Amino acid sequence: MQRIITIQTRRWCRPAQFRCEPPAPPPAPAMPIAEPAAAALSLPPLPDDTPAKDDVLDKSASALMVVTKSSGDTNAQTAGDTVVQTTNARIQALLDSQKNTKQDAGSLGTLLHGTQTDARMASLLRNRDFLLAKGSIINCALQTRLDSTVPGMAACVVTRNMYSDNGKVLLIERGSTISGEYDANVKQGMARIYVLWTRVKTPNGVVIDLDSPGADPLGGAGLPGYIDSHFWKRFGGALMLSTIETLGRYATQKVGGGGSNQINLNTGGGESTSNLASTALKDTINIPPTLYKNQGEEIGIYIARDLDFSSVYDVKPK
Repeated sequence: MQRIITIQTRRWCRPAQFRCEPPAPPPAPAMPIAEPAAAALSLPPLPDDTPAKDDVLDKSASALMVVTKSSGDTNAQTAGDTVVQTTNARIQALLDSQKNTKQDAGSLGTLLHGTQTDARMASLLRNRDFLLAKGSIINCALQTRLDSTVPGMAACVVTRNMYSDNGKVLLIERGSTISGEYDANVKQGMARIYVLWTRVKTPNGVVIDLDSPGADPLGGAGLPGYIDSHFWKRFGGALMLSTIETLGRYATQKVGGGGSNQINLNTGGGESTSNLASTALKDTINIPPTLYKNQGEEIGIYIARDLDFSSVYDVKPK
């Protein structure tokens, strides 16, 4: 059904002193308006499956925005991981470029950035009356001879009284015995042997574990001694075989003569003699040197840890 709207106009005039004006033209007829359909169009029903949820931006995991996907969307999850990895890689590249720019700023810019070091907290040594502090050196005289052919045990006698850290209490008396051990790992070019001193026993029966390395009287690591390089044991066999080979060749040419007055000593002996010399040198060239240190020599012991005697000593006023 269509509705047609008509508007009637009347002619009007002003009072007599004014002339009449023609009426205004009638407005254009209104366009017919179609009525909406009585029944709305029906939309197709949604599928039975639950629709996928929209992507949600989750900021709680880290400073970066992490894309959270539904559990069923494998491809979307893979794409989200790729985006996160790409973002992290770009951030790391930016940080690296800034770091390289700072390092390459020039010699002056590099010098203006000092090395950062960790702070340390000071503390107090407790009970210094009975403490032999780390870094002290005990003077000692060897009781046993050292021979590095095989590992062994060693002993020495303290030659100087050792007082506490504050110098008030005598802790290790002169004449105390110190025991230790040494290894046999002396190699070519080495002139010292490593000795580990393990325990000290005072004349009063006080014992304490040292576990400290041996040193020379000035505190140098290791104990020096006489080195036997075994030169003749290492090279004597090969030299003797070479000499015998040369003398044999000389004798052969001397007896044979042949009208020639020239003797060639550089031709060497036979192949068998050369092989014997090579074998002898191969068997003896790796003989290690041996260090000897006689008893009675003065050595030092570097205290590697704080020694506390408070459990066995006590002081009282006189």
